[in-house]
Amino acid sequence: MRVSLIAAIDRNRLIGKTGGDFGLPWDLPDDRKYFKDHTVGKPMIEGRKTYEATKKLLPNRTTIIVTRDRNFLVEGALIAHSVDEALELAQTEALTLGVDEIMVSGGGQIFTALLPKADRLYLTEIDGEFAGDAYFPKFDRSEWTEVVRTHHPTNDRHAYAFDFAIYDRVTPSA
Repeated sequence: MRVSLIAAIDRNRLIGKTGGDFGLPWDLPDDRKYFKDHTVGKPMIEGRKTYEATKKLLPNRTTIIVTRDRNFLVEGALIAHSVDEALELAQTEALTLGVDEIMVSGGGQIFTALLPKADRLYLTEIDGEFAGDAYFPKFDRSEWTEVVRTHHPTNDRHAYAFDFAIYDRVTPSA
């Protein structure tokens, strides 16, 4: 079962803002479509803070929210109290759905915890630097091979150029 992390990152690996001003500091409609295309129909693991940034579940995905809060409930989502429990739930869901990929959509703490177990990275690499405080973890690029890169220049819908890059792990995941 492939475990894949999916994120949009700036030049400094920034993925967003936490605190009172949750969210993404950029608006890239094609990145939203890319995210949807790669997550629909699959189990998707996210942290509680990532869920609380939008307070909504995305349709046509089994969302598994990781939280230490034993009283945290969200109608329509599965709740896990550790990343290992989230992976177990996601594997069961993937088998039920007949898919072979588990998606991890953040945030920073969840990416850090699951990067050692990841087999693939779907990264939207944005040509810009933004303000925020949530980051994608550093990773050793020698452990990964780039299998796809598609460049998107700026245009009337996208103020920043970006690349869709897919990396597969060269060495076995943990």
